[in-house]
Amino acid sequence: MSDFKYALRVLLKSPAFTIVAVLTLALGIGANTAIFSIIHAVLLRPLPYPEPERIMALQETSVAQEFSLAFPDYLDWRRDNTVFENLAVTRADSRNLSGIPGRGPERISAASVTANLFKVIGLPAQLGRTFTDEEDRVGGPQLIVISDRLWQRAFHRDPGVLGRAVIFDARPATVIGVMPPAMTFPQQTDAWFPIMRRSANPGWMNRANHPLMFAWGRLKPGVTLAQARAEMATISARLDKEYPETNAGVRAAVKPLLENLVGGYRNNLTLLLGAVGLVLLIACANLANLFAARGAARAREFAIRAAVGASRGRIVRQLLLESSIVASLGGALGFLIAVWSRDALIALGPAGVARFQEVSFDGRVLTFSFLLAGLTSLLFGLSPAWGASHADLQLALKSGSAQSSDSRSARRSRDWLV
Repeated sequence: MSDFKYALRVLLKSPAFTIVAVLTLALGIGANTAIFSIIHAVLLRPLPYPEPERIMALQETSVAQEFSLAFPDYLDWRRDNTVFENLAVTRADSRNLSGIPGRGPERISAASVTANLFKVIGLPAQLGRTFTDEEDRVGGPQLIVISDRLWQRAFHRDPGVLGRAVIFDARPATVIGVMPPAMTFPQQTDAWFPIMRRSANPGWMNRANHPLMFAWGRLKPGVTLAQARAEMATISARLDKEYPETNAGVRAAVKPLLENLVGGYRNNLTLLLGAVGLVLLIACANLANLFAARGAARAREFAIRAAVGASRGRIVRQLLLESSIVASLGGALGFLIAVWSRDALIALGPAGVARFQEVSFDGRVLTFSFLLAGLTSLLFGLSPAWGASHADLQLALKSGSAQSSDSRSARRSRDWLV
């Protein structure tokens, strides 16, 4: 405790130095924490579904590109596969919502889906129910399941919304369920409609047509990604032979859902974290030079402490304690800077990045921030502390001069940092 109080007094005696050091670290740690919060939200945080690692995204691919799914191909995939518990298909679009008293028409994000999509995702309705297979058919009733967000925005969380008729694109639909907040799949969706009632559409039944449909499957327990890919490749090869005019060279691409959502951004985000990490490393090198120069200027102080019995280890510990205090203050301020920048990060972020809007600063991000602060305290504090403890203390006592007492070890440390 006495060492801690002494370290505080030393730092308070040099307020300009302390403020510059803390701000330098805060900016570097804040930038790293902000980028890590994005990586955590987009890449690291588990998807909010039961056993999300079993959920796969499927689409069709050729040698040149990946593309959406032909509806007849989906029907064959669903009938012939043995690796998926459920295989669903979705088609995202937008629709005009009206017919709600006190609200004007609005355009919302919607999706036509097979009834088993909710089984694939693994989330039941929080209010009411989802579609049945009997309802998801040609000529079936016009039903709708809505998101928690739409329930709040348009119906003020009224449980009486069940059974209410609302107007979508000038046609009535009956609300039968409300999904939990975690369910906005596939694209920040606010309303889900049965897709099979439109499956008699001649364009959809044309195998050459790929009407922006995508498939999603939940693997059976014990089935691996490699097994799923092998079986879907076999089915695709059979369709290639049966329908050479439309399916020649067409194969099924199977990816884990998380990879499908954010895999394309993984390298860019990792590179960005590396770039801001390099900036922090440069800041640490500059601070190490400042601490080394400050240590040289305090050589007489250390010599006197050594003369009255302080060991080199005690001097190193004292200097590391000072750097730890600076790093802790910089880490705390850096975390606050990252939190304050959240809205700007989201506003300036690239459009279409899944889960980018979910950036938050939870315990893991806070832990990262303070682990980073601890690492930086070693990076900029250890070398100057070691150099100061190996100064020529006898020379320092005789001369009292920072320049004359600047040991060869300290000079080498600063040269290495530069």
